[in-house]
This record gives sequence, structure tokens and C-alpha cells, in this order.
Amino acid sequence: MNRLILDDVAQRRLDTLLPAQAVAQGDATWLISGDDRLSFAAGHDLVERYAAGFHSQGVGRGDVVAVLMDSCIDYVLVVLALIRVGAVHMPVNTAFRGAFLGRLLEHAEPRCVVVDEPYVEQLLSATPDGLKPLLVVRGDEAAAEGPFTVTAVSTLAAPGNCAPSVDTRHDDVAAITYTSGTTGRSKGVIQTHHYWLTATEAMSSGRDIREGDVFYSCTPMFHAGAWLLNIYPSLLYGLPLGIDSWFSVTDFWSSVRRYGATQLFTLGAMHMWLWGQPPGADDAANPARIWTAVPLAGDLVEPFTERFGLEGVFSAYGQTEIMPAAIADVRRRWKPGSAGIAQPHLELQVVDDLDRVVAPGEVGELVCRPKTPDSMFSGYFKMPDETLRAFRNLWYHTGDLARIDADGELFFVDRKADYLRRRGENISSLEVEEAIRDHPDVADVAVYGVPAGESEDEIKASVVTADGAVLDPPALAAYCSENLPYFAVPRYIELIEALPRTPTGRVQKFLLRDAGVTDQTWDAVAAGFTAATRHGRGRRP
Repeated sequence: MNRLILDDVAQRRLDTLLPAQAVAQGDATWLISGDDRLSFAAGHDLVERYAAGFHSQGVGRGDVVAVLMDSCIDYVLVVLALIRVGAVHMPVNTAFRGAFLGRLLEHAEPRCVVVDEPYVEQLLSATPDGLKPLLVVRGDEAAAEGPFTVTAVSTLAAPGNCAPSVDTRHDDVAAITYTSGTTGRSKGVIQTHHYWLTATEAMSSGRDIREGDVFYSCTPMFHAGAWLLNIYPSLLYGLPLGIDSWFSVTDFWSSVRRYGATQLFTLGAMHMWLWGQPPGADDAANPARIWTAVPLAGDLVEPFTERFGLEGVFSAYGQTEIMPAAIADVRRRWKPGSAGIAQPHLELQVVDDLDRVVAPGEVGELVCRPKTPDSMFSGYFKMPDETLRAFRNLWYHTGDLARIDADGELFFVDRKADYLRRRGENISSLEVEEAIRDHPDVADVAVYGVPAGESEDEIKASVVTADGAVLDPPALAAYCSENLPYFAVPRYIELIEALPRTPTGRVQKFLLRDAGVTDQTWDAVAAGFTAATRHGRGRRP
């Protein structure tokens, strides 16, 4: 392991990492994918060749370049080549298509798009009139027709070529990552070299990274987590990284064993799908040491660790704008549900609706500000008004509800837009969802508030039934009455086929709220249903 120490601010650039590792340990294995292996020196040579190719096509400093590719070794090399010539990497979810993709391209106006051949058609059909980016196709360039300048990724990598040096600064923009858009239109988060490195160092500090560790990437590279938890740490620490193009419940453990992976990272429901598999005698027979499972319920950490033979489960809290805000450390114990304490470069507070700091342990909106330069995002791309609103009173407002206890430990509570106050009681939609999801016939659920006449909002649950199960709303309401406080029992229940999600898998509750109470919605009040109180008397939900 060759851990790079970047104390000089001039060194705090992403384009310094791979050259340094190529000099220090050029023959050491860096990237592995299936049977393909690439050393640090060979990777550096390919990045230089790709960079020369981009330069020859006129791509350079400050140009926005969209990348629409599946996760692979080439994805890593292409992005590092773009960084090498001073361009700005803009990852694009491969599930984006139609108007969704068109709006993104229209807003970002990329100078160039690097695209896998299977996605060429959906890209071209969504590209707005008047936007004619250079297309770099990974595969057959003939797949791209129309009034575009087209070349192939393989054409860029001419042997022996080298791009001219670029006067890159630590505060140059390295990437623009668009948020998932769970509460509205996606926003482009501006991220500098220094920000990425600070975030990587902070996140890595609690993962007990050691000599002999191997990272494993199965999350999409259009998501910041793949870079923050796998790719940049592999360069910062000089350690191998195994890459799969996608997550598979069936293949996950065989890949972990094949790569000898010790540092795992899964996102969203991935680890819960693995947890939900029938326990096996060989569950702990794997090389994994540390698992970053985001998010994982606090009561699952110990059984998760024991079942899969881990040394620890790493917890953190953050957003694309603040990667991370709070970090735990696998070498010490934390309270159940804790995301750890504020990372060294950020100051965190919890405030009320008037931006007054609340008492320790009370719930409020999490706000933060940097202690050191460029340790947060640099605003929203082409959205000055959104940027100003987010930084009200000179604190970045996360839109998340949290509490920070007297020991400084942070506990995420809910998205502010999803938190409910009903019958004088505060209600976390996440807690209600957890209770409903425990029902054996429920596959998924979203809980949110909907207007009900002139009174306060009422609770609605949109429920996806498990395969093969038959679910009756009155019976589910009775189940809720048995497992929730009466004031948290949903008044409205609607059975739907699937929850609306962003292409990154996050539920778009604003679409459900906009739909409101539909003709298919069961209403507890209209049905005469009453929820039981602790004293046995019933109250209408």
C-alpha cells in the first residue's frame, strides 16, 4: 500500500493521484474486471493516450463532457483522461431517456458526450435541437448517425501520444453531478478537485483501510459513491479495485471471493436483498472485512456483522453536496442508528424553522458550513437562485431532519418534506414505512402527507404488494393499528404496482403527493375504521 499524503494545496488535484502511484508502484495491480487486470503504470499510460485523443478533438479546460456508460475499466480511464485535460466530468444515468434525458442535456449543454454503443439511440433521440456535441462512442462509431462529429473511444487511444500539460488548480471544477430530483427538478452539484479529495480522505478515515485490502465496486459509476468509496480511495491508498458492471444478488459473493475483496460498498436496497437471502452455512466464508452499507438500520448492524463474518459495518451520512457530513469509525462502538460525528472539515448544526439552534437531541433541519476552503460543493450549476436559497443565512440547508445528541453523534430522521405533524404529534415517514414494510405481504411502501379539506394533512401510504400475496387495505390498517401509535396510522391506503423512482432508485414522493387521494385510494374515515389507542379506545386515523 502506498498512501499518498497531499499536504501541499497545490498537490490536491485528482490528476496527481495516478501518476504518483505509477511512479511508486507501477507494476502493482490496480483495476480488475473479470479476467482483465491493469497495473498502475499501464493505467497511467492509457489515461495519457485517452487524454491526448480528447485534446486532439478539441476537448479541454472547462468543457463539460457527459459520460453515458456502463461501469467498467474504460469508464474509469475516460474520466481520469477528462480530468487530465482539465475538462469537467458529468456522469449520466444510463436509465435516463426521452424528455428526462433531454432536459438534462439542454441544461448542461455538454461540449462532448462519451457513450456506450447500446445507448447511442436513446441519446440521439433525446438530444435537443441545436445541441450538437462531439460524440465519442465506446463501440462501433457507425451506430451514431446524424449531424454530429463522431469518433470511437478506441480511436482516441493512439499509442505514444501524450496530452500537453494543463495548469490545473485545486479549486478547478472536476465534476458536475446531478442530484436525483426526489423533491423537484435535478440540480447540478459543482464539485472541485479539492472537494473530492477532502471527501475521499474523510470517508476513508473511518474504514480502517489496511495493507492487503481490495475494494469492490458493483454500484453504478454514474453515482458519486462509486468514486468516493472505491475509485478515488484505490488511487489514494494504492490498492486494487475489482469492478463489476452491475450489482447481482446471485453473483455478489462469488465476485467478492474472486477478487479477494475486503472493502465492500452497497447502496440502497442492495445489501437488504442480500440479507433477505436464505442464510447459508458459508455466509461468513468470504474475505470481506469492512462493509459500507448505506443506509443500514441500526438494529441490523450487529447481526449483519456476525452473519457475514465482518470486522465492522461503516456508517456515514451525507449528500452529493456534502460528502460526507458525518462519519463513524469501525474501530469504535456507536449508538444504534448513529451516523457518527461531524467530519473534520464541516461544522454542523440542527435548527428550527427560524434557523435557531435547537437543544441537543431535538429534531430539526441539519445545516452545515465549511471549516476549510473547498470542503463542500461550490453551488448549483447555472442555478444561482437555487444556490442562494440553499445557503440561507450563510449555512447550507440540507432539507434533511436530524438530531445531534450531547455527544455530538448525528442521527438522520427524515427528509424535511416527508416529515409530518399530525394531531399535535411529530411523525417520521421513515418509521411508519419501516413498520408497514415488516408486514409479510408488503414488498415496498411510501408514506407521505396529502391535503384533506381545510384541516391539516393526513397520512397516506402507497403500498406495493409482495409477489403472489393478496393484501386487503382494511387488514393492513388493522396491522398498522397494532404496530403504530394511533396518530401515525395512515388514513389513506392505496395499492399500486410500483413506486415512482428516480433512475438512481430513490422514491419520488412529490409525484405521489401531487396525485393525492385517487379513486383507488381506501379511506379509513369513509370506511368507519378506528385505530386503537393504548387505552383500548379507538380513534379515527
